[in-house]
Amino acid sequence: MNLEHTSRERRLLDTSTMSLLQQQRTVSFEKKVLKCVDRGLGSLGDDARHPIYWYIESKFGLKREEIPEKPKAFMHSIRQMFGPGASVLEGALEREIRLAFTISSDSHNFEELLDEAELAEASERFSAS
Repeated sequence: MNLEHTSRERRLLDTSTMSLLQQQRTVSFEKKVLKCVDRGLGSLGDDARHPIYWYIESKFGLKREEIPEKPKAFMHSIRQMFGPGASVLEGALEREIRLAFTISSDSHNFEELLDEAELAEASERFSAS
């Protein structure tokens, strides 16, 4: 019975450790995405980035930290803010994601690129293990 208890504790510990590792990996992925978004928005000038984040948060309720989780809402806010000019900014954002995550495919939009980036990141971690 003591062995069963130890095995159960080990499984729980392994599950907790895996959960913690997944959270750390998610945070790492999100930080990398946010750096890409910062650089993409920076294509409008370094001083433009902060007012854009402020406007998106005040007008659409989307915080900077939520962008990796809500790429569709982010792109909607960019399109609303910049109108037809948003396509230039979208291109800059997509270019940064492609470079950071070494994605060569020609995905159709920012949201799809983030999906590919997440897969690329997971694949990279899996092959490194």
